[in-house]
Amino acid sequence: MTPKIKYYQVTAKCGHVGKGNYVPINFAVRAYSASEASQIAKKFPRVKKQLWDSIIACVEISKKEYKELLRINSK
Repeated sequence: MTPKIKYYQVTAKCGHVGKGNYVPINFAVRAYSASEASQIAKKFPRVKKQLWDSIIACVEISKKEYKELLRINSK
């Protein structure tokens, strides 16, 4: 049986606001697992890739919430 794709809200540390400072941003990610979603989000622009703890949280969400988060981020 093929694993089912899930929807996640990944909160990452972002921005060029100085060393030790960051802006938390929520990203909508589709993935098979939370760890895969975190790895995908680390590759997004603006994410502080040099930090080992660049991902703050990864929470599974519904498809409706996923689409709403995409809409919010597009503005």
